[in-house]
Amino acid sequence: MGIDCKKTVWMFLWSGVMQLERTSAGKTNSCTRAGGQAGERQLSMLQMLCFCIALLIPVAAWPASSTGEAQGKVTEKQAQASKAVLIISGVQYGLPTSDIVVSGAVQVLQEKGFSVNDIYVEYLDLVRSGNPAQRAALTAQLRSKLANVNLALVIVANRSALYFLVEEGRDLLPPGTPVLTTLIQNPAKAWRDTPPPSLNVVARPDIPGSLHYGLELFPEVKHIVTVGTDGDDRTAITPLAIEALAEQARKLTVESTADLSYEEMLERIGSLPPDAMVLMGSYFKDKTGRSFIPVEVASEIGKRANRPVLAVYDTQIRRGLTGGSAMMTPLIGRRAGEIAADYLAGVATINPGLAEHPLQAQPLFDWVQVKRWGGDPASLPANTIFLNQPRSLWRDYRAAVIVAGVAIALLSALVFALAVANRHRRRVELALVDQQRGLEMKVEERTAQLAEATRKAEAASIAKSDFLANMSHEIRTPVNAITGMAHLLQRTELTLEQVDRLNKLEAAGEHLLEIINAILDLSKIEAGKFNLDEVPLRVEALIGNVVSMMHDRASAKNLLLSSEIQSMPRNLQGDITRLQQALLNYVANAIKFTAAGQVTLSARLIEESADSVLIRFEVADTGIGVEPEAMERLFSTFEQADNSTTRKYGGTGLGLAITRKIAILMGGDAGAESTPGVGSRFWFTARLRKGQHESEAIQCLSGNAATDILRHDCAGKRILLAEDEPINREITLEILIDVGLTADIAEDGLQAVELAARNNYDLILMDMQMPNMDGLEATRKIRQFEGQAHTPIVAMTANAFAEDKARCLEAGMDDFMTKPFVPNDFYANLLKWFARPEI
Repeated sequence: MGIDCKKTVWMFLWSGVMQLERTSAGKTNSCTRAGGQAGERQLSMLQMLCFCIALLIPVAAWPASSTGEAQGKVTEKQAQASKAVLIISGVQYGLPTSDIVVSGAVQVLQEKGFSVNDIYVEYLDLVRSGNPAQRAALTAQLRSKLANVNLALVIVANRSALYFLVEEGRDLLPPGTPVLTTLIQNPAKAWRDTPPPSLNVVARPDIPGSLHYGLELFPEVKHIVTVGTDGDDRTAITPLAIEALAEQARKLTVESTADLSYEEMLERIGSLPPDAMVLMGSYFKDKTGRSFIPVEVASEIGKRANRPVLAVYDTQIRRGLTGGSAMMTPLIGRRAGEIAADYLAGVATINPGLAEHPLQAQPLFDWVQVKRWGGDPASLPANTIFLNQPRSLWRDYRAAVIVAGVAIALLSALVFALAVANRHRRRVELALVDQQRGLEMKVEERTAQLAEATRKAEAASIAKSDFLANMSHEIRTPVNAITGMAHLLQRTELTLEQVDRLNKLEAAGEHLLEIINAILDLSKIEAGKFNLDEVPLRVEALIGNVVSMMHDRASAKNLLLSSEIQSMPRNLQGDITRLQQALLNYVANAIKFTAAGQVTLSARLIEESADSVLIRFEVADTGIGVEPEAMERLFSTFEQADNSTTRKYGGTGLGLAITRKIAILMGGDAGAESTPGVGSRFWFTARLRKGQHESEAIQCLSGNAATDILRHDCAGKRILLAEDEPINREITLEILIDVGLTADIAEDGLQAVELAARNNYDLILMDMQMPNMDGLEATRKIRQFEGQAHTPIVAMTANAFAEDKARCLEAGMDDFMTKPFVPNDFYANLLKWFARPEI
């Protein structure tokens, strides 16, 4: 094999002994490898030593391999290796400031095309475990890891890492290797002899800028209390604050907390006078010598302080402080990565000696904290970055918000009414059970009571259905106005912020419509008015359409959406719309509850007879799973796995209940299996009838394609629009004009009849409920005119029940569309009738 096996085994043994020595010494440092290789596989020390000793027994008899040949191969590999980058942090993994700098540099290098195999990241944890023996062991370990690495550049994340590199690890670097330093105010102090080519990427604490912004926000301040290190370093907070305030016209006093313990400092911060303000710098130790993490100190100060707190580091401001002219840590890491990438690509140079690459501080303020202390955010510069700034939907879309609020209020009333009806029905059912227990004693009396209770339940069900039918029409009309106006606004010139808000408004309208449809479907099923269509279908086309519709949603979460379909008969018939509704509900739930991995949609044949088949549809995911105690109620109405008001995921709890009811109506059933933390598998079965002929594949024309065809081939076609509601009439007219169609307007059925008598139209859009004459009567009269017997008449109404559709078709209409409609679907329906062969 060309490898010295004895040498390999001895290296294993030596590595195990070294790890055992470090473990016994209590060493806590961690050395990690970038690019996802976070840590080498760890075995227990006893297992590692036993493994090595076991290998040594047969190795003793092995002949030595050609060492020269092996060394020759390593040398050739080294000569051809890519340039590598070493990133060193002197603190443990998990500290925000250092981690942000390191991750920013790694991210930029990867964006520039550098392989993760050539990026080495080492967290040395020198602050907590930095005695000489441990530092020597770290040096030996790094030397071993970098022995065969073509190291071209080093990025030093902080001061402790730089001192380690200068004192113990200088010989780790090939001569002349450039060093990029970050988060270090004065790197020259570290080098005892001639430094290598070095560039310091630094953003200096902007104490004057922070004080300037703070005094602009809070002009009543007369006393500044400093928290942080005081010494001769460039980060000394108190002398720099005094120097910055020297130019102020008003007299300000400065108080330092450097001579206090940590607890005394927090007590002082919590008891400041009304004219005081806090300025925080780097806080690593108190007067007792105890060490602290600055961001953790910032969090505690944010909780204790009774006055505004300024800071000069973005990581501190994000922990609840008021703000300041901040060093932007992500920018430091990314800039270091950019300089490193340019140098390794040969487009930039790093000259011998010490040089500096300064970065400007950025105004960064927490909007909530500024308002908390009575400051006016408008007094800050235009380039200020605000955290937690609220959005103002009311100011920008007041009319739409009012309409949406009314619609939501009506929906809430509808949900409440349905819940009351269901509760009443459950109580009646319980009463019936109690009555049946005493049936043997009072048969006649209990039978009469049962009949009366049944009559009341049926009357309540009829009243509920009538109420839902009326509410359907009343709710869908304003929802159509919401979605339609949003569509029209999107065609105007808008800012990016306005486009984003309109997209959210449109998404909210679509979500509201989905909820309305779910409630109405449930009501129709319970009232026995839910009818299934039976049309030719192909299971492969149905699955493909669902995957296509949900692909973008899955891609947005980096999920793999795939399908597995068993060979199916080609002459099946069933309700395509309801099957697709059930599958979309399963897939949407799987995507919502899956953070990583995949979602798989499958269909297989489980039973076949001469005239029908039973098909099992499944959706499997790698999501959060469902607890066993929650599985029993998943398919119940208004039930979810988590019914608490603080649950993470939203929803009405109707989707799974409707899916099971649809499956039962189709001669099947629905259920689920799940393992918490592993994933879930939701399924339903449906019996589909076999037809006489093979079904053609269902071809679905997208809305965008229909729009283009209408503009190109159907421009100028004449349409009669009969609509009494002004807003819906305006929206529909604009949508028709947008694709080049000509439309005449009728505000009631009587005007529609008069216009149809005088003109020949290519298509008539007819509302059902209109004054003077409704759409049904108007359609009957138009059909009596000469030449109007075959003119397509499409119902466009907010009535959504099956009996409404039946009444429209009976009156002579050709099709039925419910409001609110999606413009793309509306265009596709128009194109269907324009493309119909002439009769």
